[in-house]
Amino acid sequence: MRPRDLLKIGRLVLDHGRWQGRQVVPSTWIEQSLVPRFATDVRDYRYARQWWAGTARWHGQAMPWHAAFGNGGQRLYLVPGLDLAIVTSAGAYDQQPTAIRVNNLVQEVIDSVER
Repeated sequence: MRPRDLLKIGRLVLDHGRWQGRQVVPSTWIEQSLVPRFATDVRDYRYARQWWAGTARWHGQAMPWHAAFGNGGQRLYLVPGLDLAIVTSAGAYDQQPTAIRVNNLVQEVIDSVER
């Protein structure tokens, strides 16, 4: 899957299951799939149904995000409050430092968003 294809999935989720004006996934399914079910021992991360959830900082306030994490830095972050989808790709499999750098990069992107 190319990063632009993963970004399309992000746009579909941000648009509550709509793609190019057509409902292709029920909005209730999208909403339910994003509800975190389990706490983790990593920061404020929670997890359910293939989606991670947490918060980032944006202009001094907590901004919830959802993300699909792949091993090696392939990630799709969604920040609904900013209508923002971010895709990263990397190739450092099973490398914790890469995951930390990707998370820091995503925070930098969120910091740069203006409304």
